[in-house]
Amino acid sequence: FKRKSLSKFLKDVEPEAVKQRLFKKFKRKRFWSAGVMDVVCFDQHNKWKRFGLLPHLGLDPYSGQILWL
Repeated sequence: FKRKSLSKFLKDVEPEAVKQRLFKKFKRKRFWSAGVMDVVCFDQHNKWKRFGLLPHLGLDPYSGQILWL
């Protein structure tokens, strides 16, 4: 039931994206970075807030290393 309702919703909201997905015509994009520590991605997980924990994550996408947690 959930899959049918989700596919109907996506066909109504984003019909072009559904067509591209069916015909496998997604465009790949290349990520470019000048080097290590050029770009740092941040994320904070609020789902643990009820336990008093707010983990904060820093990630370097060039090397794939976690910088801090």
